[in-house]
Amino acid sequence: SEELRRFNQELPARRQEKLGRAVLAAFRRSPESGPAFLAAFQREMNRVRISEERVARRLESRVRSLTAQEAGFQKAIPLIYQEATTSAHRSARLFDESYREWTRRILTELNADLSWRRKPEDYAQLVGVVHEILTGFRGVGGFVEYGLPALAGLITAMTWLGVTINKDPLKPWVLESEIGQTTWLPYYNQSRNEVNVMTQPMTVFSWPKEAVFGSNASAEVGAYAARNHIRRAVILMDEGVRQHDLAAPLMNSLAEAGIEFRVYDQVKPQVPDAAVADVFGRFRHEQIHLIIAVGGGSTLDTAKAVGILLSNGGEIQDYEGVDKVPKPIPCLYAVPTMAGSGSEVSQFCVVQDTRTRKAIEIFSRRIIPEAVFIDPLLTLSMPPELTARCGMDALSNCIEAYFSSWANPLTDAKALHGIRLISESLRTAVADGRNIGARQQMAIAAFEAGLAFTNAHSGAVHAMGHPIAGLFGVPQGVSDAILLPHVMRYNLNVNMDRMVNVAAALGESIGDLSKPEAAEKAIGAVERLIVEIGLPTTLDKVGVEREAISKLSQLAMQDAFMETHPSHPSMRDVEEIYESAFVDYSRPPAPTHAPESTAIH
Repeated sequence: SEELRRFNQELPARRQEKLGRAVLAAFRRSPESGPAFLAAFQREMNRVRISEERVARRLESRVRSLTAQEAGFQKAIPLIYQEATTSAHRSARLFDESYREWTRRILTELNADLSWRRKPEDYAQLVGVVHEILTGFRGVGGFVEYGLPALAGLITAMTWLGVTINKDPLKPWVLESEIGQTTWLPYYNQSRNEVNVMTQPMTVFSWPKEAVFGSNASAEVGAYAARNHIRRAVILMDEGVRQHDLAAPLMNSLAEAGIEFRVYDQVKPQVPDAAVADVFGRFRHEQIHLIIAVGGGSTLDTAKAVGILLSNGGEIQDYEGVDKVPKPIPCLYAVPTMAGSGSEVSQFCVVQDTRTRKAIEIFSRRIIPEAVFIDPLLTLSMPPELTARCGMDALSNCIEAYFSSWANPLTDAKALHGIRLISESLRTAVADGRNIGARQQMAIAAFEAGLAFTNAHSGAVHAMGHPIAGLFGVPQGVSDAILLPHVMRYNLNVNMDRMVNVAAALGESIGDLSKPEAAEKAIGAVERLIVEIGLPTTLDKVGVEREAISKLSQLAMQDAFMETHPSHPSMRDVEEIYESAFVDYSRPPAPTHAPESTAIH
């Protein structure tokens, strides 16, 4: 209810801001005065109106739903309490019984161990004392006597730690105590116009141990494997790689090096957990020294997930989260055949949970490939649509890493250079797939995007794209392309200086423009690029339903990548971004007269 009240209260101010943005957007599309400008402005204002109406209806519906849930919860409280009490008593009884059994076994073993040296009666008194000590305070009464004070002490310690740590996100971490204040590390590039760039107290830049780049680089895999004393390997690929025979040079090099290998060529797109379990089941009882992933992001993520299970066992859901992989995976070589995801250098692995239709996100430096073989010749067979998708995946990686709250000088350099290479080469690679120069530039850009992305992490584009992939099966490159301009517009006032730098890296002429105008150029450049390479521009064009916005927003807010977004979007912000992604900016406005209420004088 409070959220709905604030929404209605802030509506006039938000409408004024959006009115200004609509004027700028309409002017950018049609700078000349006249019907074309008025039509563009009218379309922008219609989008604002539709968005506001839908958000208001959604908030009202949520209020009604939560009110009903609250009433039901009030009725359920006694049942929940009763169930919890019963469970606690059952747990206490089981604990008492198991502990008595454990004590009995220990004392029996102790008695048996000592009986050969002394008579049992010599230890009778000792055994009785130990038994009383171990069992005297157990049970529910023991918890009240000993457990509650310990729990209270733990809560007190945590509370003290929470109140003594500086929570201001724009200041370094400081632990206040009687010995004074110690600053851990000043932040990088912190100025009045910057938003808390690099919020972690230390930067660790991770990348593969070796990276081999150049035409026919994949033919060097056998020599590298022999140098590392590899005897048995498994090659993972999908049907497309097999049909185009892209792994032939690699397999020939392994055969020449005398390395035994097996091939699995049924890798599935979007990496379903069932497919990962299938591959793991095939090779779990074999002694695999090396995994070679030949393909795109799905193949690379499948190889990482299989490697995790081969070393650690269990199910892939057990390792969701940050640094949950205890043992290193087997040696992994990455041979990318698509210039896009950057998975060949990343510490990320995304698997789709087929039961919950949710993305399982795994973050661990233990899954970074040992060596990467970047062979631009392997990308020549990519069709235009796939080239476009992968290129936008790489571009979103660069832009998101550059705006991430974990950005640092190393990731900034990689991200900006990757943006420049993509703006110069992606159109050519899509139009002329046999252009080896453009393919080389895109391969370098994808590599740099992956380095920036894995070290600075990502933001709302990826966080909002993951549930779209899980619920509707939309490839990541497509969802990235649709969402990127809208998230950039949301970021416009978060860090305008960085948006201006992105515009320059995209090749826009910004010398005589003001900072807001130059920043707008970045968004326009990305929108034009998406239209020119033929990718869809709205979510409804790829089968996403408006009715799913609420569910998508809830999943996006839970995504780990939302933590490194340069600001902290609210649920309403995420819903509005999804709403805006249903409005098509690619269609030229029809020449109509705007109503008097929206006329600009």
